Amino acid sequence: MKKPLLLFLVFLMLSSLSRANIVYVVLSSDTSIWNNKNGQSVDYTYANEFDPDVFINPKGVFKDVMDESFRNAHTDSAGHPFKFTWFMLGGAYFQVGRNTNAITPTFLIRKYWGKDIERWGDEIAYHYHHFKWNEREWVQADSFAERIWDFDWTFSQMMIDEQIYPVSFRAGWLYMDTPYQNYLELWIPFRLNGGLYMTDCTPYHPSFTNYSVPGNMKGWEIKYYYTGSFTSSVAESVFNTANTGKDQVVCIWTHQNESNFIRQIADVDAALHTAWKNHSSVPFFYCTAKEAMTFYQIYNPESGKSPKGSSFSSNKIVPDNNKGSPANIKTGAAVVPDAREPKKEFAPLPFSTITPIPQPNIPQPPLPFPTITPIPKPNITPPPLQIFTKLDNRSAFVTIEAPPDIYPRQPWVAARDYADRYGRLDTKKIDSDKWQFSYDLNQIDTAVVGVCDIYGNVSLAEVRDGSRRISTQAEFSRCHPQNINIETNATRAVLIGGKDEAAILNKPSAISAIQIKSGSLVYEYDAKGIVKWIGVKIKGKAPEDSFVKTRYRFAGSREALQDAVWSDYYDSMTFDFEGPPEGRHVQCEIVLGSSGKDSPVLFSFEIFYR
Repeated sequence: MKKPLLLFLVFLMLSSLSRANIVYVVLSSDTSIWNNKNGQSVDYTYANEFDPDVFINPKGVFKDVMDESFRNAHTDSAGHPFKFTWFMLGGAYFQVGRNTNAITPTFLIRKYWGKDIERWGDEIAYHYHHFKWNEREWVQADSFAERIWDFDWTFSQMMIDEQIYPVSFRAGWLYMDTPYQNYLELWIPFRLNGGLYMTDCTPYHPSFTNYSVPGNMKGWEIKYYYTGSFTSSVAESVFNTANTGKDQVVCIWTHQNESNFIRQIADVDAALHTAWKNHSSVPFFYCTAKEAMTFYQIYNPESGKSPKGSSFSSNKIVPDNNKGSPANIKTGAAVVPDAREPKKEFAPLPFSTITPIPQPNIPQPPLPFPTITPIPKPNITPPPLQIFTKLDNRSAFVTIEAPPDIYPRQPWVAARDYADRYGRLDTKKIDSDKWQFSYDLNQIDTAVVGVCDIYGNVSLAEVRDGSRRISTQAEFSRCHPQNINIETNATRAVLIGGKDEAAILNKPSAISAIQIKSGSLVYEYDAKGIVKWIGVKIKGKAPEDSFVKTRYRFAGSREALQDAVWSDYYDSMTFDFEGPPEGRHVQCEIVLGSSGKDSPVLFSFEIFYR
């Protein structure tokens, strides 16, 4: 061996030996929401099970957890404020509860706290309970397989309505079994469901035949603790393990509407600082779930070895009784089938089957350690994603191009139909980096393609198929509503206020020479190429003495759009443009107005092009 090469190898060995081991801490909340004292509704209707005030209240718990002084008072070894991973609940009663005005937690947290989430670098992830309705109440389904369609519905709803491909996941009831894990493996790289069977917090690749032991899955399982059970002795154990040479990733979870939520965070932070004081060579860093596993894979020299993971008490599956969790959480649900159970593959379902008192902020005293350098953020770009669409009569044929090493088994194609039901469309692989799918334009109104890499970096692309429809509160919200209420129902927008309550907008040149109550939404759409704009179809209701009017302007660029001339207002709900106008961009103003006691309602708006 040549001397320069030998010296280089010695340098690598010494660098590895001198490297400080790390504890990555993922603080998180499962947004399971109840509006009664014990968390269990009498009849499990949507209204009884969910109280949106936890998100809407400007002086509630979210104000406390987003507060700058509170964040800065609870920092990691590098002095960085804690980050949070919000595992957002969806599915079940959020779309098919007895009352239909289901407002999802994901919509609410982004609407009211989106700027704070972005400011602090928090993550929005996926939390799912496999509920079913037994004609009396919502109960845990016999198996996850029974509710895969509901899981897919919720995932696709996040992609289309919220433009999120979730890469981190926690299961409801702390439940997990091998078939469930196998389905998650197809789509989501980071699962934070590792229970008491894990004897330390070293992430591992699960086995296809027994998820609780190391195997050959590409995704990761990470150990969790409930905040109430993450004591100083537990923190000491985590740092002890890291001190032996194994980086640790620990998920510490709670619910944001527990009465002592803020105190829980402060107590966990105190336990971490105590353990760090006892192990000054082992820093800890607050990360989101995605960040922790990105850092773990890149900076931990052992993470690439497979199988690699935690030590295990035995191969016998044990119940996880979730010691220390609040009484309203069902326990003992994580018993899994026999370890010899063969791997199960789930065929995609056809789309048509989719039927507190704040606690005082006490800063941590400075620790007598050298300054800890923050972990450098890796320069990793999301996987490139391109889609090509061909229209033939009323069918769309789509080709996807993405790298062969994307994480999911195939790109996730989220679809929504004209009844506002969601699902996943299957694809056919035609080359190492190409997939195809098709759909009926009479059935599907929106399709979005999503992929991620092994580090959780995401790329999304919406299919441009000749029309774009908006019909949900998340989409209405992005239309900058003025004097419009989008929170009375998940799929409608209504004019705010009664006859004497609403703000008065004067539009004498375009609408009326008399004063009326009115509100508007402004929708902007990019067809990704110069097109001819054909016409519009609006679904709404305009009682007597009320109206729905629209106007439009078009341009070849977004900059030019702002100076383009508006059309006159159109009164008709369905019409074709004269010309028709051309351009890549369109801006639409939808005005709801009333001069009487009844208010108009907007259900959906669709613009067509070719």
